Amino acid sequence: MAHPNFVAGQGTSSIEALPNLREAHNRRQCFENMKLLTLALLLYEKDHGKLPDGDWRIAVKPYLGENAERYFRCPSHPGLAGGKPTYAMVSGVPNVTPSPTQILLVELREPQRFGEGDGRIPFEQATFETGLGSNHTGGINVGLRSGAVRSMNATINSEVWQSLLDGTAEALP
Repeated sequence: MAHPNFVAGQGTSSIEALPNLREAHNRRQCFENMKLLTLALLLYEKDHGKLPDGDWRIAVKPYLGENAERYFRCPSHPGLAGGKPTYAMVSGVPNVTPSPTQILLVELREPQRFGEGDGRIPFEQATFETGLGSNHTGGINVGLRSGAVRSMNATINSEVWQSLLDGTAEALP
C-alpha cells in the first residue's frame, strides 16, 4: 500500500501540471491550425497563380471545409470570443522571388474581427514590438512558404526576422 503522503503528493503534482498540459495541447492545436491555413494559402496560389488579393481568410475557406472559422483562432489566445482571428498574412513584402523560408502567416497579439480589414499585417509592422505576439511561452508559430510551420523565439535577431519575412533568409534559425 502506498504511503498517504506519497499519494497526496502525486495528486498535487498532477493538478499543478494541468495548466502545462493544457498549454501543450493548445500550442499543438495552434500549430495544426497554422499548418492547415498555410497549406490552404499555397493551394489557392497553385490554383490561381498568386496568393489571394483582398481578405485571404475568405479566399481560403473553400479549402478548409465546414466550420472553417475555427482554424483562424489560436486556442491559447484569450480573445477567442466574438469571431476574432488571431492569425494574419504578412502583406506588402518587398521580395518578388518566393523562398521556402519566407514567412506567410504569423500570430497576432491583438485579434482581428472578421469583416474588419483583410486579415493582413503590413510587412513593416510584422515585428514583436508592433503587433506580433502569442500566449505561447517563448514565441509564436509561423507558417512558411514551404508549407512548414515553425515556432519562432520572440528574442530572434531583428535582421534575421526581417530576412525570414522578405524571403531572403538562406536557412531557418
